[in-house]
Amino acid sequence: VVPRGEIANMGQWLSVFVAYRLARPLRLGAGITTMGWNEFYRDEIAASAGGGKGYRNYSLSGFGPRFFVDVLLPLHPRFQIGVRGDVVLLPGIKAEQDYSDANVWEFDNANAGAPKLSKQRVLVTGYSNGGMTIFKPAVVGEFLISSRLSLTASVGYVYSTVFRPFIFEAGGERHWAESEDINGTFAKYQNYNFARRLDGRPVQFQMGFVFVDIGLSLHF
Repeated sequence: VVPRGEIANMGQWLSVFVAYRLARPLRLGAGITTMGWNEFYRDEIAASAGGGKGYRNYSLSGFGPRFFVDVLLPLHPRFQIGVRGDVVLLPGIKAEQDYSDANVWEFDNANAGAPKLSKQRVLVTGYSNGGMTIFKPAVVGEFLISSRLSLTASVGYVYSTVFRPFIFEAGGERHWAESEDINGTFAKYQNYNFARRLDGRPVQFQMGFVFVDIGLSLHF
């Protein structure tokens, strides 16, 4: 994905599931989903810290169960259409911050404890065992290619609970605490808190976008 302006993002899912038709219009399904989310963010850096922009790219990934219910009405012997209620549970996920061109004061033994302002590329990983719950209501259509094979397509809207990391680590260091204000401040970058963006907002994710799903089903 090429960043558009200051912020660009995308999400992608891959799901494997089984489904059972309880009655003519009603079908229940369950399976496993892997999820990935990428956000490309441009932080304005204060003039006192060198100015310019910091290129902070986020990557959110998770793995968990998926459950859905379909209500389908036949419009043709080979085609049916309906609505789907879909929920994905991601109990343990992680977010990676790939921060490039960050003007940070670096403390190390080479300069005898005196800080040195330099551009750094820092990878910071945040974890949360609170995870996320993702909801995907959709309109779904299914075309029967043969007696055993069908093609399914759906269009809907994704929204989720908020993912808030509570553990941050980088370069072998790990920090966590009850307060987000003191998370993610590592010894090498003592004046920089990677748990927050430069405008003071905590690093967190909440999804909301239109999606298109395409799937292939095998019937028994």
